[in-house]
Amino acid sequence: MIRKARETLANHFRGIKLHDDAMMVGGTIRDILLGRTPKDIDIATPKTAELVQGFVDKGFTHVLLDEQRDIHRMVGNGVHIDITPLHHDHIHDLIGRDFTINSIGLVISTEEILDPQGGMKDLSKGLVRALSEDRFLEDPLRLIRAFRIAADLSFSIDPVTKRFITKHAHLINRPSKERIRDEICWTIEAPRSYPVIEELTRTGILGRILPEFASVSQVIAHKPHALGLTEHLLWTYKYLEDILEDLDSMLGDYADNARELLSTVMASDRRIFICTKLAGLLHDIGKPQTITYEEEVHFLEHDRVGSEMVSKRMEELKFSSAETKTVSGIVLNHMRPHNLQKLDSVSPKAVFKYFRDLEQIAIPTLLVAVADAYATQMMPYGSLDAYHEFVKSMVAENQQMGKPKPLLTGDEIMKLLGIDPGPEVGLAVSYLAEAQALGQITTKAQAKELIKSKGYLNEGNA
Repeated sequence: MIRKARETLANHFRGIKLHDDAMMVGGTIRDILLGRTPKDIDIATPKTAELVQGFVDKGFTHVLLDEQRDIHRMVGNGVHIDITPLHHDHIHDLIGRDFTINSIGLVISTEEILDPQGGMKDLSKGLVRALSEDRFLEDPLRLIRAFRIAADLSFSIDPVTKRFITKHAHLINRPSKERIRDEICWTIEAPRSYPVIEELTRTGILGRILPEFASVSQVIAHKPHALGLTEHLLWTYKYLEDILEDLDSMLGDYADNARELLSTVMASDRRIFICTKLAGLLHDIGKPQTITYEEEVHFLEHDRVGSEMVSKRMEELKFSSAETKTVSGIVLNHMRPHNLQKLDSVSPKAVFKYFRDLEQIAIPTLLVAVADAYATQMMPYGSLDAYHEFVKSMVAENQQMGKPKPLLTGDEIMKLLGIDPGPEVGLAVSYLAEAQALGQITTKAQAKELIKSKGYLNEGNA
């Protein structure tokens, strides 16, 4: 452990003067003890301002996380360094930390290891435990952080700690929206976070952060949701995790491309992977507002309504516009694969339009739709052969069409038709791209003849 701590300091603190009482704490020590490479570095020091300035001088970006509690984050060189104040002695500081497994400290100057709350023992048990409910009153963000840590480490939460969390769930919205957003995203990012998401639902935490999710409990068990809408969304999330771990089987040769797409960073270190899972969890939240009872239960336009609800909530939680557009877009379009899959055959034109319209979210939307289908039918994962083949055929057809270089540029189209920049040019470009992808035109001359017919005007009005 000492050797790994020295390496961490050497890699990120070169030229930084540390106070004699500075201590490496929290998740850094926890991860080192578990044999993991620390994602972030946590330092407690009596002189926070001096350490912050030292990193600023090295070109790091300073983010003030909590002015009242004097908590800072330094961002640079691919790492986050969180700096907290050491108000008293080392033991007093460690006893006041959130969970036992985060209350192990290394005094940097002496290399003394301190563990006043038995954190090493809980690490060996795989247990997230708080010794006092006061920890949650001091910083209610810990109500969700417990679950994030459990998801990240595949640990369980101590039953008494879980009772503390349920008791104080009403405090969860006191921290800043940005801090809540980050904890939710880190929880979702864990590959197998379904059990934790389920626990967040049962304790009432998730419903308080996402009131729209809480409202789905109004839609009780009936066709098409045999277990009720809450369970349907949770099972969709579970099946989606199965699918995301099985991309080779689901997507064949395109699996590596899909992984690269899902790894695309949208904002900060948050990826499309997170957006996809969040969309799976929320894809049907528009149903309580759109439910009608006739001969059968209907949820007309629940996709549109749900998309608008998702956009509003994500904006309130301070997600980026790109993330909001991605998640709301998947929710808006999650019925499109279902509608295509019901057809006897899907035409190349329909495949082209699907991938053209959805662009970056085309694959994530397909994956969410498959998970939705599994959660509706409640079949063992791997048994919906027809849906799997549908997804493979959609992806294969799109790959075959590819994205050939346009035969005519926008400027050439405007000159040919004698029109000014505007929507008509966009329609014409799209019309030509479709004809080219479907093999209807292959030369510049054919493109010119087709564009002169102005068939794209009819296409635009279709």
